[in-house]
Amino acid sequence: MTKPVKTSATPEMAQETHASIRQWMSENVGADVAAAVQIQYGGSMKGANAAGLLGQTDIDGGLIGGASLKMDFFACINAVPEP
Repeated sequence: MTKPVKTSATPEMAQETHASIRQWMSENVGADVAAAVQIQYGGSMKGANAAGLLGQTDIDGGLIGGASLKMDFFACINAVPEP
């Protein structure tokens, strides 16, 4: 069993990982699929880091856990960029 990580990835670290996933998909599945697929950030997203994470090119959304139970959740919603 793995231990939970106590620190969140920086937006730049998360972007690097998401870009690698999208590149792998482009090379192995197809560029059209890689461009169309929505890649979600599954780490700890909360009001304090949502704007930085959601502002990254290859991060298309996030999984909100415990933050959804707090008023801080609205900061996550407000961080979603306009299409």
